[in-house]
Amino acid sequence: MSARLLTPALFLGVWSAFAAMLAVPTTLWAIRAHDAALATARDEVAHVAASSARFTESTFGVVDVVLRRLTEIAVEKDIDRITDDKICPSLVCSNNERGSPYLLLAFARPNGDVLVHSPKLQGLSVADRDYFHAQRERDAGLFVGAPRPTPFMQGLVLPMSRRLSSAGGEFRGIVAAGVSVDLLRTVFQGLGAGRSNTVSLLGADGRHLVDWTVSTLENDPGRTGRSGDPACALADHGSAADRITSRVSVGLGSLSVAVCRSTSGALERWREEVLRAGAGVALLLLVPVLAFPAARRRLRRYLRQQTALTDLVAGSSDVQFIIALKPNGQFVLEALTFSEDPEWGVPSARLIGRTTQELFPPEEAERVEADYRSVLASGKTRRIERETRLGDRRFVWSTVLVPLRDAGHEGYIYGAATDLSGDGTLGDGLRRFTEDALHREDNERRRIARELHDTTGQNLIAAGFELGVAERGLVDPPPKVRAALAQARALVDASVTELRTLSYVLYPALLDEAGLGTALQTLADGFSRRAGVQVTVSVADGLVGRRWAPEVELALYRVAQEALTNVQRHSTTKAARVVLQGVGMRFLELTVEDGAAPDGAPSASPIVEGTGIRGMRDRIAALGGTLSVSRQDGGIRVVAAVPERTLAEA
Repeated sequence: MSARLLTPALFLGVWSAFAAMLAVPTTLWAIRAHDAALATARDEVAHVAASSARFTESTFGVVDVVLRRLTEIAVEKDIDRITDDKICPSLVCSNNERGSPYLLLAFARPNGDVLVHSPKLQGLSVADRDYFHAQRERDAGLFVGAPRPTPFMQGLVLPMSRRLSSAGGEFRGIVAAGVSVDLLRTVFQGLGAGRSNTVSLLGADGRHLVDWTVSTLENDPGRTGRSGDPACALADHGSAADRITSRVSVGLGSLSVAVCRSTSGALERWREEVLRAGAGVALLLLVPVLAFPAARRRLRRYLRQQTALTDLVAGSSDVQFIIALKPNGQFVLEALTFSEDPEWGVPSARLIGRTTQELFPPEEAERVEADYRSVLASGKTRRIERETRLGDRRFVWSTVLVPLRDAGHEGYIYGAATDLSGDGTLGDGLRRFTEDALHREDNERRRIARELHDTTGQNLIAAGFELGVAERGLVDPPPKVRAALAQARALVDASVTELRTLSYVLYPALLDEAGLGTALQTLADGFSRRAGVQVTVSVADGLVGRRWAPEVELALYRVAQEALTNVQRHSTTKAARVVLQGVGMRFLELTVEDGAAPDGAPSASPIVEGTGIRGMRDRIAALGGTLSVSRQDGGIRVVAAVPERTLAEA
């Protein structure tokens, strides 16, 4: 991307689109959340009103039962000449000084005088009280009066009364009860706190008997709500749109419970969520605005550096490569190209995917990795001049290393190296370097194969012998035991056979002991048994019994091994040939081909050069040879030619 394309106009357009992508869903969410908050508030207000009405009805119902019972006791009694002990001998009626802190009971004569037990309270009269007047004028049933103070209880008392009448209906006084207003307010608070602003008990005429408001919670910061919210003021001022109300009737005394919650209070949490969401959106929109100038300057600087480095290395470097730092801390060669000689790129493919430890000797690998880590840690381009060994020669390299990610992160390094020695031996040195890498790989294969054969294989053979001793030593064993021992011996024998095959595939020890000709014959015999393809091996007369350099013999053996695998995979024939002969001046040629497909056989699959064929080609190219793979007469033909190197020349 060119720095000229990152203009303020382009940024503004992208930023505007991004802002719209954030604003539209955020606005829709806010609208839905607003409606949901109001619906939840309505449900909560209705629930508080219904619960408060049920509690009030239950409480007053119990009190009314007591008043009815006391009314029945007082029938035919002359209240003017008796004390309350004879009418109500209970603890509550007989001594109000020891009465309940939440409920009081008393009798009043027709003149309003209260029957009390204590001499200190003589002369108490309720003649001027609303609950007495209402019953004297007519039988008002259960009448609830206005709250008022009383010397028998702290706080206000909500009075209730029932009429006492003679058999002829003459007014003979009242029986009254007082319920603590604080009790009702406590229950209203428990039901309404956080879900309403006011909970009120209303009389038959609509007057407020008991009120609980959020303002009573000003000493309790853990509750929600706003003290004195005008939308739910007791005077019922404000628009109906500013509050949510619910009113439920109580089944006694023509009472009702009214609950109010301000719309503002119901939306308080919604406003907080909207503010948080808006702040998040604003932050998301502000970050790119603040970062744009610095990002633009950084991009311009980076592009200038890359352009300068490209101009620097494109026309003057001999080798270009990319190194990747893997999560396990290893540096791996990901790409390798050459500027001058295109033939160098052929053996170099064999080096792709190898770690620094596999490409260089240990002490040199440590220095190279230290340079790579320094470049990644600093995030800056470095130029390094160092003497490096390739094969058996040493070269002086000037290397430019460019980190492709920010400092401190795992990433990639682009490198361009130039040979400063200038003696024209770089090509041969690179070939020797590739040969050394392959040689180290073959040595590791040889070591693993030897360990499998000498240790694991011998242990399995010993285990099979011990199983045989156990099987022969058992006298008339149960059939299941004999079958299990026989199965175990069969598994051990099969494992020994598979281990020998795996060891031979990793590295054919016979190649070192008997030479290429014998090893090819053994390979052909084993392949014939496994694949059902008859393979014949032909070695030219002048080559029988001869030995060549180990790398030459191993490369031709691997070609024959992979070529026979391709015959099995891609051909329909049941016969193949392996031919080893000399060609020209000191060249060895190995040919592997199968016979023509029989009439009526299905057509062979096309040849696709995969990892196996590329591996063969790299091995042969590393020795300065050539490899060709082709189809001929419906079959496959693989020809490998390498310079002949004897053991003395190795």
